[in-house]
Amino acid sequence: MQGARLEGPGPRGVALTLDNAMASSFRLSEGFTANGTVRLPGTRVTDDVTFAGAVLNGPPAEGMGDRQSVARRVAWNA
Repeated sequence: MQGARLEGPGPRGVALTLDNAMASSFRLSEGFTANGTVRLPGTRVTDDVTFAGAVLNGPPAEGMGDRQSVARRVAWNA
């Protein structure tokens, strides 16, 4: 989703929901912008999750780093 811009409705809206998703890798980077909550609860990623260069404008995310979400590695600034 490089360069994507997602808008959640209202000041605390959800910009992206991937509940229980499965992927080999996941890139929200290089110009990705989310104005709203990014939800990833229960998501399984077999390789890396990358947020390098992403802009996340919203309340604290749900499911990022919780025990039900699994990734080999999460990179915020790689």
